[in-house]
Order: sequence, then structure tokens, then C-alpha cells
Amino acid sequence: MNRLWDVMDEIVQLNDCDIYTYNPDVDDDPMNEEEGYLWSMNYFFFNRKLKRMIFFSIKSESMNAPTAEDDMDDMDDNDDDINLIGHSSRRYQDEFSMDDMD
Repeated sequence: MNRLWDVMDEIVQLNDCDIYTYNPDVDDDPMNEEEGYLWSMNYFFFNRKLKRMIFFSIKSESMNAPTAEDDMDDMDDNDDDINLIGHSSRRYQDEFSMDDMD
């Protein structure tokens, strides 16, 4: 877990960040529509000086919830247009320009 915080600190310098949370009502939470959803925590770490932001989201789902493998079993094998690699976990790495922010 320390490695996670080290990487985040390298990206946005956590001590210089403003931290915001997103706490939707249960009925308005977009993740609540997913089968097996239990709870989620959502944070934004924003370093205004570096003009960088990290969106950090954690969710919990029931062990009885369908998995990505279950979804693959339900899909037609001939459908090549859908890429299921990283379906349950996606990693994005990119440089963002936030020049318009003060």
C-alpha cells in the first residue's frame, strides 16, 4: 500500500494538494446501478501549482456479484468489436494540460 501513496506523491506531490471527496446519495450514485455494488469512496487530489489531478476511486462489490468472466460467457464469441481486457480495472497514463486553470 505504501507503493501506491509513493506513486501518487510522485505525480501530484500530495502535501501540496487540495483533496475533495465525491459522496453521492445512494440513489444518485452511478455505481449503484452495477450488480452487487455495496459502497464506494471517491477522491480528487488536485495540485493547483503543478496543474495535475488524480481521481482515486475504490468500490466494494458482493462476492456473489457477476464477474468479468461471467460477462464473457454471456457474450457472442464472434463479437470482435468489444475488448474485454481490463474490463474490471482500467489504467490510464497520460499528460494533461490544465493551462486554463488558475
